[in-house]
Formats: sequence, C-alpha cells, structure tokens
Amino acid sequence: MPTSIPYDPSLALGNVCDPEKIEFLEQIAEAQLPQDLAQDSLNSMILSIRNLEAIMAEMINMEVDESDLENLQGEITKLKSEMSKAAVDLGTATISTTNAVRELKAQQGQKKISSTVSSPLNWESSTIKPLPLSSDSMNFDVQYFRNEINEQGQSSMASSVSEFVKRNQQGASDRTTSRNEATSAHETATSQNSNHSIEGVIVITANCTHKQAQ
Repeated sequence: MPTSIPYDPSLALGNVCDPEKIEFLEQIAEAQLPQDLAQDSLNSMILSIRNLEAIMAEMINMEVDESDLENLQGEITKLKSEMSKAAVDLGTATISTTNAVRELKAQQGQKKISSTVSSPLNWESSTIKPLPLSSDSMNFDVQYFRNEINEQGQSSMASSVSEFVKRNQQGASDRTTSRNEATSAHETATSQNSNHSIEGVIVITANCTHKQAQ
C-alpha cells in the first residue's frame, strides 16, 4: 500500500503553523519516497502482466497458432521475474522507510499536546470560497475473466474479479473502501455464478477526480 500523506494537527484552516512543522512533514515525505516509488513500480508491473495475459488468452481463444505466441509468452515470463524482484525491492524499501520515519518522529517528540497562537482571521467577517481542489480526471480499466472450473468443480472467477477490483482501487481510495469494494465484487460474482450459467464476466473499474469535490 502507498504511504499516508504526512499530517500535523496544527494544519487547519486559518491556523498559524510553525515553519519547523512544515519542514518536519517534508522530511517525512522525503523518507517515504523510496517506498512509494517501489510500490508504483510493482503496481505497474502487475498491471502490465495482467494486460499481457489477457491478450494471450484472447489470442488463444481466437485460435492463433501457439508457436506465434512464444515470444509474447517469453516476455510475460521475463516480466514476472522482474515483478518478483520489484516485490523484494518493495519489502526492503518498506523496512528502511519505516525505520527512517520512526527515527524522525522520535526526534520530534510527542504531538498529542501542543499550543499555538490564536488565528488572526476574523471568522465572523470571513466567508469560505470554494476553489478547485484538483483537476478533472477519469481512469478506466477493463478486464475479461473466463469462468474456468477445476477438477473439484470450483471456480476461481470470483477471487480473480475481487483481486482485480482491489488492485485497481489501491491509491484511489482508502484501504477500507478498496477492501469493501473487492468484497462486494466477490459476492456479486459468486452469486451470479451460482444462479446462472456464465461463460465469463467483463469487469470495468473507473476512478475519477473532480475540481469541485467536497
């Protein structure tokens, strides 16, 4: 999972914030950078492998000669090897980041109790003006999952759908939300597979940001 954004309780609208606290938060963000980069690299490889495997499955379903797909399969194998290395790098970066952040926080001391000067703003004479928080954006991903039954009569489709939803929501929503959405997708796929004869499902995920989000 990506690291959380550094925060201090004094960073509230209208408060006077000590510049040293901003510098401390910048140090925390800098310490978290290696882990964030390693996580982004691993996520990118996982997405690439998933897309390439989907292309491979489509080619096989279209009865393309398997000998013509050997190079593609070779690239997928190479990418999986790189993915395993990226996972190790993420583990190493996570440990070093955790230690670095803990040392920085230890240097700063406790933050539960603190004091600051009163806000210079006259709230009775002030109005809050809504301003754009970000840019409008939209990110779509689509994946087809074939309903394959193993020798025990069990289908892995629901688990595959759940994992796809969970990975696509990482970074776009908090951990609880992504877990709930993955669970909901798993339950829906399981229910549909139990009550209907399904060849496969198409799953579409969409993440959006809005300038005027509240």
